[in-house]
Amino acid sequence: QIGDGGRTDSVHALQKELEQAQSDLMEERSKSWELQAHVNTLQHDLKALRRTFETQGKQLDSTLKTLSEKEALLTEAQLAVQQHKRSLRDQQWELKTLREEVQLRRNNRSGRSTPVHAASP
Repeated sequence: QIGDGGRTDSVHALQKELEQAQSDLMEERSKSWELQAHVNTLQHDLKALRRTFETQGKQLDSTLKTLSEKEALLTEAQLAVQQHKRSLRDQQWELKTLREEVQLRRNNRSGRSTPVHAASP
């Protein structure tokens, strides 16, 4: 009967080991589920970030294209302004030349030899 007590102790010890192993297994499963849920959340967040970055990338491409088009228009307008300024200077020079010519003709008709703007009062 003394041997039976040892066997009972051994069975109890094995029972406790089994219960501890089952408890450890359940705890590990719980941790595994938590980790899997966390991984799933991270994957979802990553997909959302990728979509956001793709959308922002497309918007940036569109903005850069628009900017490029506007820069081209600005350059074109600046060239037109420069051409207009040159044309205006040419016209002003031509007008000045014509005025001087008219003044010279007037002076020649009136017998003066000095242009009006150089004459003294």
